[in-house]
Amino acid sequence: SYILFIEEIEETARNIDRMMHSIAMHLPKSSIKAIVCGEFTLCGDEFGLGSIEKLLLAHTLPSLGWDDIPLICSLPCGHGKKNLPLVQGAEYRLRFDSSTLKSSLSLLEDSFRNSTGPFRG
Repeated sequence: SYILFIEEIEETARNIDRMMHSIAMHLPKSSIKAIVCGEFTLCGDEFGLGSIEKLLLAHTLPSLGWDDIPLICSLPCGHGKKNLPLVQGAEYRLRFDSSTLKSSLSLLEDSFRNSTGPFRG
């Protein structure tokens, strides 16, 4: 199963919506445990919703039937001033507390050493 991480820079809202539909065609909903949004730096708002996160909540995820997948927004990863690294292919634990609406994402201890990605050591 996957935690789907998305972020963009200088992309239109229409293209981000299209990207999500393309992902949905290739990745079964049952394999996605959560969607985590990084920063959407200088992205368009041609639908007038105010943000890409609002586009995802109001339009994209419901149209895909993905509106029951947890969506975590504003992870400081992307192209902004604060850009925390994420290791692709590593294993993470995502925790969400519905009573406080707080979430945390943590790298599992041995995941980086066992990664099959380009940073394998």
